[in-house]
Amino acid sequence: TNMACEEQSDAILPWPSINQFPKHFAAVLLRVERDCNCAAMVIQRLWKQYRQYPDALVVPTGPLHMQSLRTIREHLEETQVHGHIKYDGTNLSLNDRGNMYGRRQLVTQDSYQKTTVTGIREINVLELRTALLGADTESNTLCHKMTLYGELMCNSGRYDYVATGVAKSFQAFGIILEFSNKDAARSARDELQGRGFVGSLRIEGSACRVLLLMCEALRTFFTEHGLPHVPHYFT
Repeated sequence: TNMACEEQSDAILPWPSINQFPKHFAAVLLRVERDCNCAAMVIQRLWKQYRQYPDALVVPTGPLHMQSLRTIREHLEETQVHGHIKYDGTNLSLNDRGNMYGRRQLVTQDSYQKTTVTGIREINVLELRTALLGADTESNTLCHKMTLYGELMCNSGRYDYVATGVAKSFQAFGIILEFSNKDAARSARDELQGRGFVGSLRIEGSACRVLLLMCEALRTFFTEHGLPHVPHYFT
């Protein structure tokens, strides 16, 4: 075989999945539908009572539970949304220590999923980290690892990948920064968001990470450093 991988499950940091969000949003919608049905029943009973005994109508008082409606409004009107292509390849990442990873494996040779990765190994993630965080900043000092994530376009025969020139390429889509403590991670996230990046803070036990998601600022960063990346369509 022209591919060699070594199992390194303890060193792999998979890109997080967001497939639970649709289920969460659907549950909120169903809760609103249930609340509306209950409200309709109350209104119908009050109307019937009013028609029979107009002088004895008792209208319920007290605060109404509107959290579900507020949640929907936040998702639809207030939450910032970014859209980009989801390519159909395989996840590939590189960190600032020179290691390359597939989804569950350390990639050690020059081919992965029948696709050459020689040129991808030349990406200097340590230089990217310095460019992103600054050479002498506290964030760079406290960041103990940066990992660049992208899609390896190994399924070159699908869709218009050949025609658009992305077949067999590496298309960057995100970055994860790992910090020694949550205060450092939160500070770096806030500073990057102040520069227009979209950052998500993830704290799991002693692991403190900042995910940088595809947005206009990250697209610009990738472009300035010559990194092919998934197209960012809208914010």
